[in-house]
Amino acid sequence: DLSLTQFVAHDTDPFAYSAGVAALLQQQRVASNIMVGRFGPELAIMAEAANRQQIDQVIGTDDPTALAVAVTVTDDVLIGEELFATSAYLEGKASQIASLQLQDILRWIVVLFILGTAVYQLV
Repeated sequence: DLSLTQFVAHDTDPFAYSAGVAALLQQQRVASNIMVGRFGPELAIMAEAANRQQIDQVIGTDDPTALAVAVTVTDDVLIGEELFATSAYLEGKASQIASLQLQDILRWIVVLFILGTAVYQLV
């Protein structure tokens, strides 16, 4: 039921936001917790609150400190480009999967070009 979904927005203080989320996780009956975005060390407060309630979590962020916390509290961590591939993981649309495969092919072409150029310069 989508009417049960809650959105908590932070304004100026990320630690106040994380305290609010932690309170929601402890007071409400939460089935899962998905945290994706720009989080810093305040992620530890939210993740630990969910962990204590044994709530399944998916965490994705670009901050190394927050990633270190995320890896300790859940097995479902989105690292690096996985953040951008999330929609393909969840929806599985052919166009999204093809886009990811094309990116992988182009990445290999660039790597081979760089290696070929390096070998050519040595010869």
